[in-house]
Amino acid sequence: MRKAINIALLVIALIFSVVHIRERIILHKFMQEYLGSHKTASSFEEVQAIRDTLFQVIDDGNRNKRLEHFDLSKRPKWGYSLSFILKYREAQCAGFTRLLYHVLGQYGIESRPVILYGIKGNQHSVVEYRLKGKWYLLDTNNAPKGLNEFYQKQRKSILDYAYEPNEMRMAPLINMPYFQLYSYFNVNRFTYPLHGYNTYITKPLSKTFIFLYNNLFLTFALMVIALFLLVNGIFYLARHPKLNAR
Repeated sequence: MRKAINIALLVIALIFSVVHIRERIILHKFMQEYLGSHKTASSFEEVQAIRDTLFQVIDDGNRNKRLEHFDLSKRPKWGYSLSFILKYREAQCAGFTRLLYHVLGQYGIESRPVILYGIKGNQHSVVEYRLKGKWYLLDTNNAPKGLNEFYQKQRKSILDYAYEPNEMRMAPLINMPYFQLYSYFNVNRFTYPLHGYNTYITKPLSKTFIFLYNNLFLTFALMVIALFLLVNGIFYLARHPKLNAR
């Protein structure tokens, strides 16, 4: 039984790893096709140009005429994976944020997602990236009209827009068109059903967490390997009760 469990876990971990590597290969080919082999971006204008190129290539699902043959029922219900985005050239703001994270990473630019909340409950996902020691906001798609131009003109981080926190809102308000609150991770979909309150993460998350969140297949592989080690540890302790007694 132990051998069968080990083989099953290792096969699952291998499958996730292969899918992750396949995504990286597809991303490399995608960038070669649309962005060329030039892998440096050292100015705000160059990063904006990368975003604008992706905006032209990736449809938002509303204007995607190239997908008339695509079965709409097969669109992901829990978010667009990198594989889906690269295959069908389609993503809404959250998926576009994921794509930007990976593309900017190929240019050596650190980035992280930011979730914006409007007064009417609307949400929008954008990117915050670091260039020459300073953080800037970068719009994605499905955005309110004029937001991208606003970011280009302001050239600020989300923290530059935050002012005195409102205790009733549980998060700092932001002085920005269309949106009043922000969070570095959308935890409301998990926490709101539990206690009925909105939760906001107003401080940047670690690079490791962001990396694992944006590389889910690699994360799944690591989780399976951790489970493999746990299972074998349990079997080992079961066979050596004296060690367990200590």
